[in-house]
Amino acid sequence: MNRQENLIAQRRQIIGLQEAEHRVRAIGHIIELSPTTVAKWIRRWNESGDLRDTGKPVQTSVKRHAADTSAATCGATCQCTELVM
Repeated sequence: MNRQENLIAQRRQIIGLQEAEHRVRAIGHIIELSPTTVAKWIRRWNESGDLRDTGKPVQTSVKRHAADTSAATCGATCQCTELVM
């Protein structure tokens, strides 16, 4: 079993324990995860029925700069909008 499959199996265990009416803190103690992490996976399961990682989009500093700065304040020498497109 690879790492992702192990995580999915662990999350299924969280849901099984929750359905067996264990409390979040008890589940965290059993599985050795924080109650916050346990609650996150229970919430995600209840909202979407999905236990896979969604991943977070990564922004490069150029994209972040273009998103945070308008062309008017960027200056004539900045090429950030050209790099992002």
